[in-house]
Amino acid sequence: MLTKDNTFSKKAIVERILKKFGEQASSGLYNPELLSIMSYVKAYWKEPHRPALISLACEAVGGNSDVIEDAGVVMSLLVAGMAIHDDIIDKSINKHYNKQNTVFGNKGIDKALLTGDLLLLKGLLIGLEVFNNKIFQNKYSSIIKTLREFIFEIYEGEFMEVHCRKNLNIDIDYQLRYLWKFTSDAGACARIGSILGNGSPDEIEALTDFARMFAFNIFLREELQDSFNLENNLIHRVKYESLPLTIIYSAKTSKQASKEIKSIINKSQITREDAVKLIYYGFETGAYDYVYNIVEANTKKALNRISGLGSTPAKKELELMINQSLTQIQKIRKDTFLYQK
Repeated sequence: MLTKDNTFSKKAIVERILKKFGEQASSGLYNPELLSIMSYVKAYWKEPHRPALISLACEAVGGNSDVIEDAGVVMSLLVAGMAIHDDIIDKSINKHYNKQNTVFGNKGIDKALLTGDLLLLKGLLIGLEVFNNKIFQNKYSSIIKTLREFIFEIYEGEFMEVHCRKNLNIDIDYQLRYLWKFTSDAGACARIGSILGNGSPDEIEALTDFARMFAFNIFLREELQDSFNLENNLIHRVKYESLPLTIIYSAKTSKQASKEIKSIINKSQITREDAVKLIYYGFETGAYDYVYNIVEANTKKALNRISGLGSTPAKKELELMINQSLTQIQKIRKDTFLYQK
């Protein structure tokens, strides 16, 4: 979509997709409590990146598909369902960045599980209907293949992550691999968008790679936020989730750090003082610089990957998104520099 001044309106498209997401989440339901839960999901699910990627990828290859918003809704439903399941696995009572309760925190495991299942099924059923009725058969086959591969890869990543709870024996590369698997939904968004926009095979692959690299930056930013306990999530993360990448790095690069980290993560009660020690080991071993270097290299690769695309407002928006993700991580680096003192 172009605005009157001929610039790409990412915000408008994202808002429309999220509005349709809310409508579809509640459609066909009659149980008052279930409708209430879906209204709750609609209120907190404001994730903008996937709707933006699917729309921007379409526009970046010169497309203007009338089904692009429906595709964005399908991806939002699928990922929202997966996110609710993830909250159950991680025992996340609330979203640490805003302290808003998750569905699991609000309604318990049984109703959260059913809600996640329902959103996943809605996404798949709506996707089959929309793509089958509104696009040509060759595109339908490609999009269904994309959905299948992204779903399998996401769940493989989740399975790998479970293995990393309080586990200092895993390799750093192993953790990077499952973090990369978590980017498959972003890649699927860009792939679907560029397929619907009639992109060439090279354009489709370039945008898919770019989207995954962008999402990788987002996940590494979250790793750093947890590592520095910026959202008061570090203790919960150590107790119930996979250990942050920086803690694994510290344990792998220093025997002394490994010994002390192991004693902390195996405690029945982890204190704020313990969290401070974990933060300190990251500085001592260079763990944070390791992540910063990955982000900088990843950003350069992402920008290079789409450098061959034509100059469009959508391409400029994509470049802005990846650069903003780098800026956010650079801000974490600047803001936490004094911790080292």
